[in-house]
Amino acid sequence: MRKNVKTYILVAVLALSCHAAAAQTALPFIRIDRNPVSSGMAAAGKASLSSPAWAAFGNSAVIPFAPGKVNAGLSYESWAPAGAKTSNIDAGVSFKAGEKFGLSLGFASGTGAAFTRTDDAGNITGEVSPKDLIVGGGFGLKFGGNFGAGANVRFASQSFDADKYSAVCADVFVLYRKDALGVSAGVSSLGTSVKGSSGEAYPLPASATVAADYTAAIAPGNELEAALDIDYFLAGGLAAALGLQYSYNDMVFVRAGYHYGGEGSVLPSYASLGAGFKYKFARLDVAWLTANEVIGNTLCVGLGLSF
Repeated sequence: MRKNVKTYILVAVLALSCHAAAAQTALPFIRIDRNPVSSGMAAAGKASLSSPAWAAFGNSAVIPFAPGKVNAGLSYESWAPAGAKTSNIDAGVSFKAGEKFGLSLGFASGTGAAFTRTDDAGNITGEVSPKDLIVGGGFGLKFGGNFGAGANVRFASQSFDADKYSAVCADVFVLYRKDALGVSAGVSSLGTSVKGSSGEAYPLPASATVAADYTAAIAPGNELEAALDIDYFLAGGLAAALGLQYSYNDMVFVRAGYHYGGEGSVLPSYASLGAGFKYKFARLDVAWLTANEVIGNTLCVGLGLSF
């Protein structure tokens, strides 16, 4: 029974109420959006400059182009409360060293809802709470005026009592920014496989990613940002996210988005709403996911600092 339990843990419980097809990949929680700004836009925004604090979880190539020298964020996320609820505490920071180079750091810790273990006879032997951990960092480089490149490396693990699974993954992106337009392409979450107790190896949910972002001034003090991200998962499956952000005087923000999760993608389809308030160097952002029975009512609240 021990081997069966381990296999069940790896391919089923690790999904944390993500898309059913995510059972073909390991540690799918690494694809959960930790950023309360992009979460309000259905996880779109890998080419956006709106929230560089979270670049270690996405695209560090944006850091040299982003405003401010230091951007930091801290968020709490109640993920999939209608499914296998997970409480996440996440943090990110980016730092610009001059005009052409930047660094990023990220940390995420999650505790999932408890489930029971049973022996061969079906007797309950105890309760187990999954625990997630992600630690990583990256760098971004600007060159040629409008071009950039960036890379992140993260260590991710999930444990169930004595059972622990871990992997190392990376994001690598190139970026083109000119005025209000940004276009980026690269790979997300490419890394080592995870072995089950049977010896079978499960790949991480890696994808080829393209992203575009454009901000337009629609009236004095009023801007509208549109972001589109498309992911093709290397294990098969397509996902796309379209998000919008309206800002008034760079102080009040309203966001909305839709994420399409096709068969084989990690996350299912859902819609999102978000809002934010910024005053001087501090900001508060909230995102809410809906229109999905599994991850609906997911809530992400974050505080940010920039200077």
